[in-house]
Amino acid sequence: MPNKSSVPWAAVTGRGSGVLAVAVAALLASTVSGSSVAQVRQQAPETAPEQLSAQSLAATYGSKKGGKARNVIFIQGDGMGTAHRELMRLALKGQGGQLEMNKMQYTGLVATESADKKEAVTDSAAAATAYSAGVRTYNGAVGVDSNGKPVKNLLERARDAGKATGVVTTSQVTDASPAAFSAHVANRSDQSEIARQIIEETKVDVVLGGGEDWWFPAGNPGAWPDNPPKDPTEQSKGTKGNLVTRAQQLGYSYVR
Repeated sequence: MPNKSSVPWAAVTGRGSGVLAVAVAALLASTVSGSSVAQVRQQAPETAPEQLSAQSLAATYGSKKGGKARNVIFIQGDGMGTAHRELMRLALKGQGGQLEMNKMQYTGLVATESADKKEAVTDSAAAATAYSAGVRTYNGAVGVDSNGKPVKNLLERARDAGKATGVVTTSQVTDASPAAFSAHVANRSDQSEIARQIIEETKVDVVLGGGEDWWFPAGNPGAWPDNPPKDPTEQSKGTKGNLVTRAQQLGYSYVR
């Protein structure tokens, strides 16, 4: 029987117009987030990430033919630093081979260390917040700064620019990495609140991922039975009511 936290589910709505503006994929399950590599122009503007709007991103990083980008897809490999990439290259392609991402014309590095003075290792919540909002924060913080104040993320900027938005992940959709693009909570463990914000506040158009336990209240097993033999401790534990029903009331379609 599949683990409930990894079972794919989707909330899809026709709300909004325009093209898919932001898609987030938490590809790996590591809790350590290091430097990542992105395709950027050689002469990138010296603008803080939090000051970049979806429109300015499209204008700045448009095609070589002078047109504007129609879609922006941000792919985040959780815990995937340069050392991890090199290991993948050697394992998959050998010493003389290259990963497709290594063949991109432009490459840049970004440091995502947290502002947590008590922690030497950055967790995925702080690192993802650095990616999504350009703000350093403490470990465990999702979409908020070191003082707990919400910071606007790329997905919200795209939404406010009139774009349709989506979050896609191989983990729970309420996990820290994707949540930094769709919610604002002081502690990453508040996953039911993250789920509520996704549909009621951020209003993400397309949500694909796992983690139904946080969407259904205790006593409502959802699509998968509580307390399965492989993990008797696993069960629905939502604290915000039946958020799947709430999503459907808001116009989402639930797919499993």
